[in-house]
Amino acid sequence: MTRVLLTGGSGFIAAHVLEALLARGHSVVTTVRSQSKADAIQQAHPEFTKDRLSFAIVEDIAQQNAFDRAVVSNPPFEAVIHTASPYHFHATDAKELLLPAITGTTGILHSVQKYAPLVKRVVVTSSFAAINDVYASAAGKVYSEADWSPITEAQANDSPANAYRASKTFALARAGPGIIPAAEDPGRD
Repeated sequence: MTRVLLTGGSGFIAAHVLEALLARGHSVVTTVRSQSKADAIQQAHPEFTKDRLSFAIVEDIAQQNAFDRAVVSNPPFEAVIHTASPYHFHATDAKELLLPAITGTTGILHSVQKYAPLVKRVVVTSSFAAINDVYASAAGKVYSEADWSPITEAQANDSPANAYRASKTFALARAGPGIIPAAEDPGRD
């Protein structure tokens, strides 16, 4: 049984990841923003006790060091799956999506490096938005890890959809080398 930290436990992608992890017998700690979100997830999985499903409250992933306490576990984590990132289109300022996505992604990596030395694997989920160029024709294009969205910070402020695209692109780009985008759900963007 692998001990896994799953960020963003109340999110769409995390819900599916959590189901898969629990079905495969892993022990999961998932981060949520509030106790009420933890309670809702626990109520959806009443058959799992705290040794298989537990929670860490991380109220704001945009805060520096937000994950420092969450990555510390006994027994220690062997894997981290980072899905936490805002997904909505009612932002009035691009920073509402950019800051949590970027700081959350870089923050979880820094916290793991500092406080969870036994973690063997970190998975960062993203979106097709991080590699798609919405301003170019994609007819017949085959995408790979070499593709990145060329969206700019100025374009991020054009619309909430662009802010979301930029948040996914910038979060991976600023996380550093070795991060390869993995499409969350190409059909949703």
